[in-house]
Amino acid sequence: MAKSNQLLTLVELIWRHLNLEELDVLCFVLDIDELVGEPKITKIRYLVSHLERRERLDELVLYLRETRPDVDWPTFKEYQKSFFPPADLASEKPKKVRLQPTILTAIFTIIAAIVAIAGFLADGLQIYSRFIPTPQAPTSTQTPIITPTITLPATRRPTSTPKPSAIPTVTLHATISPLQTPAPVKLPLARNFSSLTIIAATITLLSTLVFGFTRIISYQQEPERFAQKLGDTLALTYTKVNLPHKWLRGFAFEVEPVFGNIKLSQQLPVVFCHRKPLTDDDLRDIKRILVTKLPESYNNVLVILNNDNSEQIEETKILLKRAGHTLACDFIPLTKEQIKQIITSPEPRSALRQFIMSQVDLITASPYVLSGPTPTEMFFGREQELREIADNVSQTSYALVGGRR
Repeated sequence: MAKSNQLLTLVELIWRHLNLEELDVLCFVLDIDELVGEPKITKIRYLVSHLERRERLDELVLYLRETRPDVDWPTFKEYQKSFFPPADLASEKPKKVRLQPTILTAIFTIIAAIVAIAGFLADGLQIYSRFIPTPQAPTSTQTPIITPTITLPATRRPTSTPKPSAIPTVTLHATISPLQTPAPVKLPLARNFSSLTIIAATITLLSTLVFGFTRIISYQQEPERFAQKLGDTLALTYTKVNLPHKWLRGFAFEVEPVFGNIKLSQQLPVVFCHRKPLTDDDLRDIKRILVTKLPESYNNVLVILNNDNSEQIEETKILLKRAGHTLACDFIPLTKEQIKQIITSPEPRSALRQFIMSQVDLITASPYVLSGPTPTEMFFGREQELREIADNVSQTSYALVGGRR
């Protein structure tokens, strides 16, 4: 747990350097619904105690350092959580897209997998080739040839006594010549089949690998190309805004030439979304980062939907509309077809202005002052009278009468 003197120091610094409105913004960023207590010091004590019990003081300190870097805020080493991106990622300068180490690791992993798969295929096909029926030489269906050999005994001279003739005996000696079956001749069919299969499988895997690398590079560079194309078409400058997720790309366009005297922020945040189903947590994270990076331009956010599924696009539009009421921010969905219409329009600035004005709350964009004091810039055309009053007000009294228009 944090030391008591550090907590007291943190409470005192917040009380000195933050007003009530900034405390409300701080509570919104840290997802704290309401601060208990009426005086300012009581609210601050409740805030610090609430975050200290949940081990979230590091988030508070990181936010305070982002908003008030001139103050020496205390450090709480007990907690190692990270809520905002590191300082080196907070640069607003546009950077060239480079392949991340994770992509290089994936490339080498896929190559190693291809080599291993090719080896397994070679071994498997060699084993499989043993079970392929091998063509045999033609065999004869004739029966073995039997060569009989007849042996007769010598004849005797007949005597006076007639005796019956001796029965000759016949001895058959059969010499059977076994059929000589030739050794089976293996044709190079199986070997050729194995080699061709390995070559075809390797070519297919390499083609898939090259196609995948092309898609990865295109996936990384597509938001940059879109921002450059939109900036060139509308003649607008933009800067890159680092968002907490890799599948989100953020840009801030200087849109003062587009809106003119319409009461909208001079910067328009544009978020390019690769992830198909957006969630409420994703939009809340986007809002938090924009509150920190663009404190005056987070009320209107242009969300580019990189999706071709019409059902998912409609679901995302419903989600953005619902989140706009809960987060007090207008999330404006923009599809690929609408982007093409804006870019190919004869007046792309006018097309973009009409599209955004049809999506935002017109009360926030109205140039009329509906409440509060009249702004100073509303008084014009009476410079001579104002100068006379200012020069003689110490000696003369003046009464100004005029109707409000």
